[in-house]
Amino acid sequence: MSYYELLRDRQIGATEAERRKNIAERLTLAVRPLDKKENYIKRCVGVPGDSLLIVDGAVYHNGTKEDFVPKRQYIYYNEYTSKPLKVGIDAATGGYIELPVTDDQLAQYADTTRYRLRKIGGAISGSSLIPHTASKSNSRWTIDDMGPIWVPQAGAQIELNAETMAMYGRCIEVYEGHSVEQRDGKIYIDGREATHYTFAQDYYFMMGDNRHGSLDSRFWGFVPEDHIVGKASYVWFSVDPAKGGIRWDRIFTSIE
Repeated sequence: MSYYELLRDRQIGATEAERRKNIAERLTLAVRPLDKKENYIKRCVGVPGDSLLIVDGAVYHNGTKEDFVPKRQYIYYNEYTSKPLKVGIDAATGGYIELPVTDDQLAQYADTTRYRLRKIGGAISGSSLIPHTASKSNSRWTIDDMGPIWVPQAGAQIELNAETMAMYGRCIEVYEGHSVEQRDGKIYIDGREATHYTFAQDYYFMMGDNRHGSLDSRFWGFVPEDHIVGKASYVWFSVDPAKGGIRWDRIFTSIE
């Protein structure tokens, strides 16, 4: 039974909220479904056919470094103190949280006798990142240093091997609806041996401006075109994660 069939099953719960809660508590989901009610707002950093390289947190498109991103931010440590550069109190838990610093705010920490800054992105690596399997080409990947990564394009063809299947297998199987099997060193698509694959739709690579606090394509991979539901134009509500209050100065501001 699919996730959405369970959501419609009144025996699971009276309301949709109860059914969602009961499904999460009582059952194990083999695959997380696409839920149109869960919308993420991310910046598109790679379009179909792009070759991306992430170096020290900055994105290079086809060899060109990304333009200045006004709200781009990272979490830094001061190597002199071995402590986060900026901390706050989590309003929900009461514990300390590391806070990101925007590029504009870095001027406050220019005194090299007091500050030697290091981004924490290098500490986030391993199987949580795409392609979720280790190989020679990605063994040193972190959220700040990845690539090169080619973004799939409709009509473009790739050679199929263990490495390309690790990166693009989900696109072929989940988003383009084919059955995929690897056995005896060969790859089978819809039951037939295949050495190449041609993509049926365009894909995109998304990243959040809070580069060390964002779940995005570095973790869950490429976004197919039919999953894009719109473009964010302005902020309608914003809560400070450290203080818990409403950030009135951000409400109804435009998104650049």
